[in-house]
Amino acid sequence: MTTNELTTHLGEYVKQYGQDGGTIHEGLSKKKQIWQFWAGDDERLFDEMVLGNYLSIYEWGEIGSLNSDELRNENAIKQALKDNVQEYKTKDPFHSVKMLYDMKHNMHVGDVVVCRNKDCNKIVAVGEIIGGYFFNPDHPVNNHCVKVKWNRIDWDITQLLSLSRDSLSVSPRLQNVTKKDWAQKILAVLEGRGNIEHKEPQTSKDAVTMEEIEILKQKKQIILQGAPGTGKTYKTASIAVGLCHPAFTDFDNHKKVMDEYDRLQKEGQIAFCTFHQSMDYEDFVEGLKPEVKGNAVEYKVESGIFKTICEKAQDKVVSDKPYVLIIDEINRGNVSKIFGELITLLEADKRSGGGTHHISLKLPYSKEDFSVPSNLYIIGTMNTTDRSTGTIDYAVRRRFAFVTLESQADVIANWCNAESVATHVRDAALALFAQINGISKNDTRSFIAEHKAADFELEDLKVGHSYFMAKDIATLKMKMRYEVVPLIKEYIKDGILRGSSDDAKYFEKWFNAECYNPSIEYSTAE
Repeated sequence: MTTNELTTHLGEYVKQYGQDGGTIHEGLSKKKQIWQFWAGDDERLFDEMVLGNYLSIYEWGEIGSLNSDELRNENAIKQALKDNVQEYKTKDPFHSVKMLYDMKHNMHVGDVVVCRNKDCNKIVAVGEIIGGYFFNPDHPVNNHCVKVKWNRIDWDITQLLSLSRDSLSVSPRLQNVTKKDWAQKILAVLEGRGNIEHKEPQTSKDAVTMEEIEILKQKKQIILQGAPGTGKTYKTASIAVGLCHPAFTDFDNHKKVMDEYDRLQKEGQIAFCTFHQSMDYEDFVEGLKPEVKGNAVEYKVESGIFKTICEKAQDKVVSDKPYVLIIDEINRGNVSKIFGELITLLEADKRSGGGTHHISLKLPYSKEDFSVPSNLYIIGTMNTTDRSTGTIDYAVRRRFAFVTLESQADVIANWCNAESVATHVRDAALALFAQINGISKNDTRSFIAEHKAADFELEDLKVGHSYFMAKDIATLKMKMRYEVVPLIKEYIKDGILRGSSDDAKYFEKWFNAECYNPSIEYSTAE
């Protein structure tokens, strides 16, 4: 069902079903709550609810009616569950207590209920609460109930959810989702205030970039972490551009992103550096540098890249113009040593120009008072597989938000479609990606999963999607021969992956952009 059809459908619905002769449209303007409900796998139970005009969480009838004085609060409900329900003898019934208490005390006439399928991508029914809680002792499972007038629909909300910042889970089965952005958009359609399909949708990349920008605004510094080839370096450029140029929207256009990035870098609004093992405080903040004058050597204080961009940002702190420092391979340096005592100044509330607990420190060489301005933002990148370098300690971690970039097959597929790559090339790339990384997030049959060392996370070891983005078979063969296989061999050499007797057979086939002994799943482009 399209949004236009849904709007028409709901228009008839709200005219037909209203509390006390009114309409849902009128009721919605007064109500403040939206509830999400999942009816479970047994469709017959939900059919009964639709026909009977009620909602039920179909469990825990053995504790009796919530109208009883003995079950008037959450503690009493919890104890009743622990006393009467076998699964809660040793398990905390937190979500169950919350659902029962909400049904009795927090779900009100006029509230909207949306029923979603288990996969979270469709709304299968919309309802209005038309009465309070009641107990039905005669039904085998539908005992705890709330009066709801249902209307079945079939609305695919995949596109809407792709723009959502909020959780999409159907656990617990009944929950208040009033504050979730996707729920508010659905409410706008129900009230006749919006039509989602009339708005040009953002791409998923655009939406994710916006979320990361919001994280950066709040935390002031983030680290993008992930396996090689997951697009960390390009993502930093997108985030920096989006922060410094809020009107920019072409995040799917690589050239436009990089052109804008170059412009902002030339104007001094973005600075870039790479940490390495020999980098120190004197390079990053300030230090004494020798200068030959005649026959003598003099030492002068020279500002490093961090102090330099802080000073630029400080001049613009009142007009709140953002400045961004990108630190590539941040974990390759000794971060605590490089930042020194300035690590404390990174915290948002310690910043000058807006921090509630603004502090400054005297620098050791220039003896100047120094603070980090509130309009300076730091973006770091780090490879999760890089064990040859130092680690980031807890003091540093507390001051950064960490965003993990995952290897994604759909990035390959979308890129191939955008570049008009031949179908057989795209299929070969996707099949290789699947055999190496798996076809799902926790696929245990993939090469990486079967070779993984015990102390590593599966996602950290996957080969990034950029290694599989090729316009022809010859290029794909080159990438496999000179990039992917050497990377995997290095992982095996370092003990990140375990070697096996069949490895050479895999590598030989991969050199030709083919899968070794492919299963049906891995030979498809799905």
